[in-house]
Amino acid sequence: MYDLLMVLIGASFLAMCLFIFLAIISWINKKSSKSKNMIKFAGFSLAAIFFFGFVSELFEEDTPVSKKKTETSAPVVAKETEEEKSIRVAKEAETKAKEEAENAKAKEEQAKADADAKLKAEAEKVKIAEEKRVAEVKFYKEELSPQMQTTLKEYDAIWEQLWVATFNGVSNGSVDVYNAYSNMKAIDTQYRALSTKIDNIEKGSLSKKNQKELKTFKSKLNSAVMYRRMASDEAADMFDAGTFRPSEFEDVKRIVNSSDIDMMQAALSMTVIEDNLGLLGE
Repeated sequence: MYDLLMVLIGASFLAMCLFIFLAIISWINKKSSKSKNMIKFAGFSLAAIFFFGFVSELFEEDTPVSKKKTETSAPVVAKETEEEKSIRVAKEAETKAKEEAENAKAKEEQAKADADAKLKAEAEKVKIAEEKRVAEVKFYKEELSPQMQTTLKEYDAIWEQLWVATFNGVSNGSVDVYNAYSNMKAIDTQYRALSTKIDNIEKGSLSKKNQKELKTFKSKLNSAVMYRRMASDEAADMFDAGTFRPSEFEDVKRIVNSSDIDMMQAALSMTVIEDNLGLLGE
């Protein structure tokens, strides 16, 4: 209906323009009956257009669209009273307090869970460490210590049976130079074999600090073995040449003394291992 009204208004405007134009022509040519008839027609058309336009406007006022436009108005916002405001503020404060309490409870529960997890992890760590210590002690007692003790005993036995016995025999005349020479060579051979046994000692389940001490033990014991082999070689040359000059004996003593120093360091490393395992005094 709105579109029809716009068409009528446009037509009215055109008719009005035509009416004015024809009126001017009529005034210029008053005698033309044809012009007069056109003016009348234009006037009648203009009147009809205004009539229909008025009727359509009245009709449009009763349409749902116009009613909707009339009924449309700005929303009315109710003003909050002091009592309502107090109730709203109290509810907001209650909600906030509840949320804060829930957050605090959640944080407390999380902190407790973290503390329990930490204690559990520490307990597990202690348990694992104790299990490793027990396994390490068992390995040392049952496997490592017997090997170390065996090498130490063999180290001393070779020296006592061949070196000490030979020089005591040469002193009292019970051992000749041939046997003495042979015994010195035997010392070199047996200490070579002992060095291989020392190298074959395995670290097993030892901790890192005890592995370090075992490495020192093997290194120093092998060094002591090497010095005793050197001493036996020097002594073999003396027996072979039949010369026992004091300077040569001093060189041999110096070599033997070096072997004793390394042997004491090897024994110290073994003691440190036992101390780390809590075995001293057992």
